Amino acid sequence: SDYSNKNFDRFNKKTNLAFKLTLFIALPCAIYFAINASNIINILYGSGTNGFGVNGQYVAKNLLIISSVSVVFSSINQLSAVILQNLNQKVLPIINLGIGIACKFVIQLMFLPSGLGIYAYSIATAFGFVVAGALNLYSVERYSHNVIDIKYLIKKEKNT
Repeated sequence: SDYSNKNFDRFNKKTNLAFKLTLFIALPCAIYFAINASNIINILYGSGTNGFGVNGQYVAKNLLIISSVSVVFSSINQLSAVILQNLNQKVLPIINLGIGIACKFVIQLMFLPSGLGIYAYSIATAFGFVVAGALNLYSVERYSHNVIDIKYLIKKEKNT
């Protein structure tokens, strides 16, 4: 990789481009899922969601809206795991995902008795991906030795 060959400028540019492309694809998908949740549920299930004793379509739509957060953070998590592997941190993404899974189970246990029911699972899954993605981003920042500055990924690059 460019990082192991000490070509830090090229590594930084490729990493920034990868993050920008990931967000360019994942954010609109998540927004689309959230805005068009009812239509997506209609396409997938039709009227087959009404046999649950409650308004199944309403529940499924809300679950899809909550889960749309997972689209963005799952994408960030996967990309940052690849970058960490390039930084010779092969086990760290697994540890971070494990922490995210542990947080998911804690959130589930906290929210299930609160009456949220099945929503607790979607909230917990989204939260688990947020935790794992945030830990991976922090790790990329830490182990890249300031080659990658996560805070400035969104900024427009200056033309020189």
